[in-house]
Amino acid sequence: MKIAPVPSPSGNARRAIAILLGLAAVALVAAVAVGVVVAGVLASRHLAALGTAVAGTLALLLASGLAFSRLGRRLPRRFVVAVDLSRLPAEAAPSPLARIAGRDAPLDLASTIEVLGRLAADKRVAGVVVDAGLSRGGIARIQELRDALQRVRAAGKFTVAYADTFGELQGGNAGYYLASACEEVVLQPGGSVGLVGIAREANFLAGALARLGVEAVFEGRHEYKSAADQLLRDRLSEPDREQRQRLVDSQLDQIVRGIASGRHLPAEEIRSLVERGPFLGPEALEAGLVDRIAHADEVEEQAKARAGAKADLVSLPRYSRTALGRGGRGGRAAKVALVTATGPIVRRAASPLPAPGGQPLDAQAIAGVIRRAAQSRGIRAILLRIDSPGGSAVASETIHRALVRARASGTPVVVSMGDVAASGGYYIAVAGDRIVAQPGTLTGSIGVIAGKLVVAGAKARLGVTTDEVHAGAHALIDSANRTFSSSEHERFSAGLDAVYDIFLSRVAEGRQMKLEQVHAVAKGRIWTGEDARSVGLVDVLGGVSEALEELRRILGLPAGARLRLVRPHRRKDLAGLLSAGRASAGGWLAALTAGVASTSAPLRMPPGAGSSEIA
Repeated sequence: MKIAPVPSPSGNARRAIAILLGLAAVALVAAVAVGVVVAGVLASRHLAALGTAVAGTLALLLASGLAFSRLGRRLPRRFVVAVDLSRLPAEAAPSPLARIAGRDAPLDLASTIEVLGRLAADKRVAGVVVDAGLSRGGIARIQELRDALQRVRAAGKFTVAYADTFGELQGGNAGYYLASACEEVVLQPGGSVGLVGIAREANFLAGALARLGVEAVFEGRHEYKSAADQLLRDRLSEPDREQRQRLVDSQLDQIVRGIASGRHLPAEEIRSLVERGPFLGPEALEAGLVDRIAHADEVEEQAKARAGAKADLVSLPRYSRTALGRGGRGGRAAKVALVTATGPIVRRAASPLPAPGGQPLDAQAIAGVIRRAAQSRGIRAILLRIDSPGGSAVASETIHRALVRARASGTPVVVSMGDVAASGGYYIAVAGDRIVAQPGTLTGSIGVIAGKLVVAGAKARLGVTTDEVHAGAHALIDSANRTFSSSEHERFSAGLDAVYDIFLSRVAEGRQMKLEQVHAVAKGRIWTGEDARSVGLVDVLGGVSEALEELRRILGLPAGARLRLVRPHRRKDLAGLLSAGRASAGGWLAALTAGVASTSAPLRMPPGAGSSEIA
């Protein structure tokens, strides 16, 4: 959707002067930066001095870029905000460099929710036009955005959702579920509405591994912990089938209820439509799933006309540059540290660059962020946002300990769960004072699984032979060339039991439950947030806004009191960044070979055991 440029109401002359002043400032800083580099090189020929000079240069350029990006950001007296949700906002905030590179750089999820809250109360904003052409996305993040759009709608702003198509005669649940939060849904001619059911499929590799001569040696605690089933079995186990079926049933129920509420139709009617989808555009119009069929430019023009004379369209990132600077970021608002914990949990990230499967969550780094936030005099509380399927048990304990110490020091911690906060992700969540999850969040999976792939048979088929020497009866316990000996298996099994027991104890302490109660809802089982609340694993259903309200209660602040979200960053070693090129190759190789000879105890949600994404 095109966003028309918005001229400043103060006139082109003042805007030109502001831009010229900004360019002059950048030129001045650039000149100083060159001087810094030259001085650094002349002062010393050592790499360390040059690195310091370069770092200073980057800092100056970064500061000048941020200052320049704030110029000319005045908005008209009346306008419509264009919200691009064709892709879901990321959990983590973009880097400052990304914000400089593009003035309309996407906002992270927390900022998106915050800005939508600001515009709901902004009298200059007539309404919002939402690009909801989302092909797929995490159901919890969609629910977070739906809640925010419904608050905008309740504030009296008009809300229009538009999409070229909600799936091309295929699954389009994600985009349409998001769009249904708006009072009006518009579809492009030729588009369709793929309102269909939810299905989760799993591929099983046991037969293929047998043909290759690879033996999977894995164990879990307990029957619902099915991460290794795809390596060990040729179909779903009954416990796994039970939990997967419940997950899709729960998610579909939530989607049906949400659409029924947004469209003011009975839930039974929406359920019936699900059984008949997907729908061509005219069929969707007749069924009441969409209100109009029109093109994007028509939607824009009609929205501007609805807002009044001379109203224009302003993008959400542009609006945010003003909104986040107005009432709430400064003053006497209580400061809350927003700590984002996303990705697979590892003890230490092997590389500063992303590896296959996404950037891992470095336990040592995130624990340091938590400690610094708790020690900061200005920080009154921590909002921990989790979007993680789990990972290392040891790494999860490291983060858990940092959170426990933060609370002991008098810093409250409230957890807000994203799409997934399961296994190790749930392990760290129980250290919080309160846990808030969306109904569609995948959580729980209180269990453990570990093992290794033995490739001796595959090597033999290729003519590869292996020989070895060792000192110590269990020196080869993690070898990919042999299975466990009886004594090695005894140690391995005891380790799994110990990890499961400490996981249960952490949950029991954090949730104030008895061990027997925890075990009854654990056993590796995955729950939706809605079901997790019913069994005592979650306190409140909702997102970031509800989590902040919980923090206000804990801090003794009135409902709706201003809070200032700050994002503490991890400390990065300059030498480590300079060596990123060397480290990245090793990091990628480690990621590609991970698990082949691993006997660690991962607290990891089974892959595909009920993905949080819907299509």
